[in-house]
Amino acid sequence: MGFLSDILNLLNKSSINVLRLMKLDTYWGRLQPQDSTETDFERLLPLIGNGIIEKLENGIQFLDVGCGQGFHSRMFAKKYPKSKFIGLDISEHAIESAKKTNEENGSKFENLEFIVCDASKMPDSWTNQYDVVFIFDACHDQMRPDLCIQEIHRVLKPEGIFALIEIEGTSNAYQDKSKYGQRATYAYGVSMFHCLPVGSNCKDALCYGTMWGEKRATDLLKKCGFANPQVFPTPFFPSNVLYLAIKN
Repeated sequence: MGFLSDILNLLNKSSINVLRLMKLDTYWGRLQPQDSTETDFERLLPLIGNGIIEKLENGIQFLDVGCGQGFHSRMFAKKYPKSKFIGLDISEHAIESAKKTNEENGSKFENLEFIVCDASKMPDSWTNQYDVVFIFDACHDQMRPDLCIQEIHRVLKPEGIFALIEIEGTSNAYQDKSKYGQRATYAYGVSMFHCLPVGSNCKDALCYGTMWGEKRATDLLKKCGFANPQVFPTPFFPSNVLYLAIKN
């Protein structure tokens, strides 16, 4: 416990109480996707561009990786009935909850399916199948995000869109502290006590954590086959940025 106490004391010296902020009813809880609105995502789609709204209206294949309890998938499926949506998560509990929510609140859509699947090992039959792949704050938690992004590149159709929402960061702790102040202190605390433990459960885990940042993210996207990833601020999703990549 001595080592843990030293870490907490160090974090709290930055004038922010990490343990208090980790409670679900505080700042981080208010940034979770279930608290986002349809309006927030209506603002996101024009930012993604590449004709995505028209494509969704006409009917496309859309994959939501790390869908959790299915918030995004349900919202998109309701708004765009001609498109087919797949919500994928490695957590059986999350997928059970997603399916249960559909059944209980009457939002069970014919164009929506939830499946349990490891994003680093998607079905072989999915090659060149999806028009859009979407991830919301669920890449940095993975043990091997590189394998996940390689799979995303494989399952996307040529000219397919990969939209990755992640926590904003520079990939440098000192620059993060200077640029983001208390928000960086908090994000590193969350990473230490949640994201890194979750993402370090195999021998070859990359252990990126919450604040892996723009340099690591763009380098990884390029390494996995996306030649020209772009980064856009998302003021409607505080603390996040959009990484946009096209499969060429």
